[in-house]
Amino acid sequence: MKVLIAGGTGFIGRSLIERLVHAGHSAVVLTRRPAMMDVPSNPSIRCLQWDARSTGEWEPVVNEVDAVIN
Repeated sequence: MKVLIAGGTGFIGRSLIERLVHAGHSAVVLTRRPAMMDVPSNPSIRCLQWDARSTGEWEPVVNEVDAVIN
């Protein structure tokens, strides 16, 4: 499953991402601060910058995921 997570750089988001990837899923993380997403090089995790008020690279990805967690 491919899961989009808004706010994945926080305490809960980081743990959730780790569990999803460990279970064989992939994660797309939307964050205002991509530099905070300190993850090892992992093709199962993609980090995109967003601000919830403007369009950007993240917008078409919404149609590619199986679930959204906000």
